[in-house]
Amino acid sequence: MWKKVGGMIALFTLPLGAQNTLSVTNTSALEGNYGLEINLDGTSSDKAYVETNAPNNETHVKVRFMLRAENATNIKDDSSLRILYFARDVAPAVFLVGFLRHDLENDGDRTYRFNVWARQNSGNFTFVGGVWLSFDNSPKTHQLEVEWRAGNGDGFVCVRRLTPSYKEVCKNNLATSAFDIDYFRFGLVQNPAAQVNGAVTYYLDEFEAYRMP
Repeated sequence: MWKKVGGMIALFTLPLGAQNTLSVTNTSALEGNYGLEINLDGTSSDKAYVETNAPNNETHVKVRFMLRAENATNIKDDSSLRILYFARDVAPAVFLVGFLRHDLENDGDRTYRFNVWARQNSGNFTFVGGVWLSFDNSPKTHQLEVEWRAGNGDGFVCVRRLTPSYKEVCKNNLATSAFDIDYFRFGLVQNPAAQVNGAVTYYLDEFEAYRMP
């Protein structure tokens, strides 16, 4: 049985005059009436995210959310924006990172992925894998899921695209017993200036986190 860890709580602040913004809007609603709209101006280093500290030393969780890359064509070729963190209260805090990535195909088409990297006990990050979001510039709405379980050689991370079609990629046999989850961050979680060459907009909605047995 799943047990909900807690809803996303808007514990975020933006620097005075911030040019990268996160706002709750009707336009960004991917389910229901409201969603999170993240706008990058293309030059600013500002972060813009929401955070929840509802997790309490969690060792096995699933998170689900909806993503629509509304205007992501200005993410640089073969570059990524960090949109999700799993973290703990002690350093090194961040141990799982979710990326909205732009890959430039040989034929010049722009394609988008959601990729995940996870830190192991050694301190090094391991590429878990990712799922395709689209193969052209047309924005599409996807429901995504990340499952993480700590373990000493038997930990794992799975990345899943739930809609509009199902795809799963997992990385098994991970040594992650040193980590547990104290909080999530969701939105634009790191300085994006070097990753974009113009304005970018994406929508996030329906964030849910579950404690797993």
